[in-house]
Amino acid sequence: MIKPPHPGETLKELYLDPLGLDIENTANKLGVSSIQLKEFVNGSRGITNSLATKLVDEFGGSAQSWLNQQKQYDDWQSNKIEYTTSGLNTLRYQYQYMLVIDVEHTCDANNEIPVDERELIELGAVILCCKTLKMEAAFSSLIKPVKHPILTDFCVSLTGIQQENVQQADIFPVVFNRFLAWLQNYPRYLFCSWGAYDRVQLELDCKRHCTAELHCEQELNIKKAFAKIMKIKPRIGLKRAMEWLKLAYDGEHHRALSDAKNAAKILNLLLQPELSETMSKNMRLNIDALVEGEEHIKELSSAGFVNVSSEKKALHPARYFEELFLPKLKAKGVSDMDISTRLGISEQLYLDFLGEKVSITSGFANKLEALTGMRVEFWLRAQVKFNDCLYYHIFDVVTEGKSAALNLKAELDELIKQSDNSELQEQLKIRKIAGVARGILSHIKAKHSISDEESMLQVIERALEDIISTNNDKP
Repeated sequence: MIKPPHPGETLKELYLDPLGLDIENTANKLGVSSIQLKEFVNGSRGITNSLATKLVDEFGGSAQSWLNQQKQYDDWQSNKIEYTTSGLNTLRYQYQYMLVIDVEHTCDANNEIPVDERELIELGAVILCCKTLKMEAAFSSLIKPVKHPILTDFCVSLTGIQQENVQQADIFPVVFNRFLAWLQNYPRYLFCSWGAYDRVQLELDCKRHCTAELHCEQELNIKKAFAKIMKIKPRIGLKRAMEWLKLAYDGEHHRALSDAKNAAKILNLLLQPELSETMSKNMRLNIDALVEGEEHIKELSSAGFVNVSSEKKALHPARYFEELFLPKLKAKGVSDMDISTRLGISEQLYLDFLGEKVSITSGFANKLEALTGMRVEFWLRAQVKFNDCLYYHIFDVVTEGKSAALNLKAELDELIKQSDNSELQEQLKIRKIAGVARGILSHIKAKHSISDEESMLQVIERALEDIISTNNDKP
């Protein structure tokens, strides 16, 4: 079932936007609150008989047509795909074939080509038999763009498609009609793609060239299925998913037919319960993989997270940000000032973060998620792993041994628990143990020695007293 529009979406696209009406004034005319109307337009609130009548009075039409739209939308919601192995298998037996499709479109490094002006430059698809899961046919064709006929250097580099190749190809209507004729040999198909954008781009080109759109009852998002069944976050790209699954990549990445074939490979695996269950247990996202060393950064960026030994030194979250996200932001022309603004911090504090002088807080993690797309939990967990690693590293240096470090940690924890000094408690909370430990180590090295008669705990107590005293003397 193709997703029908929510009646709020219809109101926005057919009336509010064309007529230049805003939410507040329209809400006043309809006699409803602006909050209610905003929720309705956003699709988070359904239509009522009363609102349907008010819309008819204001914009015409019939109340029943508004109510019917809500029913169609509600029916679609209840018929959404269950992204589990059993759910996908139940779904596939309702069809005869699965159409796995991929498209490549015009693009540029700085997103200067608007989304609604992107054009297909290649269409690739494969047909899988729902019963046997074997590939039965394939379709591939380059397409000549019209709106932006000259491919950018970025597009050529990304896809490997050359200007002379598309220059000699047919335009979209010719290729798409040929594709539809090919597809007639495979009725009752389930539309499948890696991600949701392929269908969106197809619809854009169909509308631009006034051609018949591709008809399909439901859309299976293989990328979403992979993330759900393998229980991983965030969703990852096709090539990385293939590497995670240790599947050989057919052809070249970012070529339509190759990507369609490889997406079909993943779909085939996801439909086999014993395989998908085994793989999901072995491939959970593991933040312990944030470890020191360039080779680990490369592995992390290209193939997801891997298990590593506890002896590896955990990286500060800034290293992960700097290695995997900062280059992409710089490539888009985003300056340090822009980044600090989007993170809601000063430029100096941003530089301190890169210098590992700033710890991740919940608020900061939320800002990083908005900027990078990496979830809040990841940044907080990465900070904890770094703190734990630093904590043990510092005490290893002081005590010259892991077992002694563990004993010292227990003694320090007990000291903190028994302390009545609220200022000390607050300082320990703020500095998250690791910061305090760093200060203790420096202080001990500078001002203290350890005698045979004095325990390590006494030395630390003395160092803490000095630190608090020094802080109290500051203006």
